[in-house]
Amino acid sequence: MIDLSIDDPGLLALVGNDPLLVPLIARTWVSDGVAIGELWTATEGDELVGFMMWTPPGATTKISKEERAKIQEPLLDALSLEGLEYYKNTDTHEFPTFVTKCIAPANL
Repeated sequence: MIDLSIDDPGLLALVGNDPLLVPLIARTWVSDGVAIGELWTATEGDELVGFMMWTPPGATTKISKEERAKIQEPLLDALSLEGLEYYKNTDTHEFPTFVTKCIAPANL
């Protein structure tokens, strides 16, 4: 994921345009995602060749808010103030709202 995403403008925007933070955001998302959803992997022999992470409908986090904050803390501490504000707004508000709008049933 990191090698394929290192030049992605959307991902770079979430880390304040600092490519050195891409591995940190990837680890944060995977750790956070596993605590809420499911992680499926694809391997060839002993080599990981792909993965998919998703959150089933109605899923709730398996860890406390405090534990989730600890997962995110290294990334949030590494971001600049401007990057932190952008990340918090985009990752915790705009993106989930967009996803819900795109895939939620019409009666929600």
